[in-house]
Amino acid sequence: DTPSNRMDETGALKKALGTPINEVFSKKEKAPVWVKSTDSLVRAFKKLFKYKIRSVPMFDVEQSRFTHFVEIIDLLLFVTQISKTRSKTLLKAYDDLSRYTCKDVANLAGRSAFVPIDDAVS
Repeated sequence: DTPSNRMDETGALKKALGTPINEVFSKKEKAPVWVKSTDSLVRAFKKLFKYKIRSVPMFDVEQSRFTHFVEIIDLLLFVTQISKTRSKTLLKAYDDLSRYTCKDVANLAGRSAFVPIDDAVS
């Protein structure tokens, strides 16, 4: 590791940190996957299945930042709770998912260790 290599890495890091996210990913690379707090649970399910992932970061529209993760376990727990409390089958409970948002279920299972850092912290 030479001093010139470290300088190159430092310069690349400074450039990357000042680059808008849409310029970080090339068109060949996959863009980040996320949901908004106002998205329906159906949309969250579809994203998780489409990208074959178990959790997705949630952007809170009111706070203008990422605040939680929505995990498949949160969605499944929510569906099973609806089916039990309303005496519905799981398939009928799925129909209710369009009425609820990601904010309603974010970290419902209490398993996410994600803690957003306040902008004021440096």
